[in-house]
Amino acid sequence: MVHAELAWKRILGNFIDFTAGYVFKFLCLIRVVKVDRTDLSALKPQNILVIRTDSMGDVVMSTPVYRAIKDKYPKAKVFALIRSGFCEVLLDNPNVDQIITHDVPWNKERSGWLTRMKIIFSIETLLYPFRLVRVIRLLRRQKFDLGIDLLGDFRNILFFMVAAGVKRRLSFSRTGGEYFLTDFVEYDIKENQLTNHACLLKKLGINNVDAKLEIFVSQKVKAEVSDMLKAHGVNNGAALVVMHPGAKKIQRWPAENFARLGKRLIEEFNIKLLLTGVGSDLGLKQKMEPILNGAAVSLMGSTNIPQLAALLSQQVLLICNDTGVMHVASAVNCKTLAVFGPTNPGAFAHPNIEVIQPRLPCKLSPHEKCEKKSVFPGACMNETKVDIVYERVRDLLAENVAGKRKDSFNENAIS
Repeated sequence: MVHAELAWKRILGNFIDFTAGYVFKFLCLIRVVKVDRTDLSALKPQNILVIRTDSMGDVVMSTPVYRAIKDKYPKAKVFALIRSGFCEVLLDNPNVDQIITHDVPWNKERSGWLTRMKIIFSIETLLYPFRLVRVIRLLRRQKFDLGIDLLGDFRNILFFMVAAGVKRRLSFSRTGGEYFLTDFVEYDIKENQLTNHACLLKKLGINNVDAKLEIFVSQKVKAEVSDMLKAHGVNNGAALVVMHPGAKKIQRWPAENFARLGKRLIEEFNIKLLLTGVGSDLGLKQKMEPILNGAAVSLMGSTNIPQLAALLSQQVLLICNDTGVMHVASAVNCKTLAVFGPTNPGAFAHPNIEVIQPRLPCKLSPHEKCEKKSVFPGACMNETKVDIVYERVRDLLAENVAGKRKDSFNENAIS
């Protein structure tokens, strides 16, 4: 059952969509706005804007799009509009000529009305219109021939394509506003993001999209990670398992469960256990420490995205929640076991990611809300027991330890 909050948002969204649609059609009728709907595959753009302003994992999953576009238009200049915290995902990517960072307020995690009110009336939000005007002016100066919004967000389409003067605007008819687009396709919620991206690119005449995810890591970063591991007494030949316990509250397996699993793996296998996470995950480390008792190496808050990618490239296994780190692992061919709760893993499927998920009556599609979120965020995550995860980890270790790469960094592991 869809949360009541989502229902009123849909009603409001439909009203805005209906009203704005007729206004836009009227502007087109009186030729205030011109819409070019000629065959998009015949277009030869010079400047292309690709928009992905949400999470880190989604930015990683967009990397096949940049590669396909660059292959199709090798002389075009490709720009990426993403959040500032994730620009490192596309750092040194040869398929992206320029990264424009912009943090939008509508993709922040919100839990409870008090948090929402704090966000709405924060100085950052109140000053956002000024930042929005600046980024629109910046985009207009680039004179984009083609813009692609990979999310299909009405606000992205309106502000970063229409207001920015992008001539051909391609996206999904997902949240309304397709009348603002010159070209669009339907978003299929039954398919994963990679498949939907491939359908979008067919409009450009790109029929075969390689789904391989990419993160490019420099030799300097590889050396930094190698030194970091040596400083913690981790040898090059060690079988390494990484645990990343952080995630949104509703998608977080209890930190104590990660710790119990980690302790058991250390005792029963000849592995070195590493803990990763951002600075805000240090509270999870404190919950894990009494159980692990110093047996794991903590790198929480110590690695940026390229360093994390370099680190994961030499691991036997990553154990995590439903979070963007599993896509970083996929980009460097690291086998991943992800513990899912109420979210639908189908939208993020990738061959390197294996999912453990309890049978739930309320499995949600990516755009739905959890009815119990405000009562007990992530309550269903407790349904997955440590023994169940351990049995699958044991099998994966048996499959992968024998083929563990002996060198510190395999050049084929990182693009």
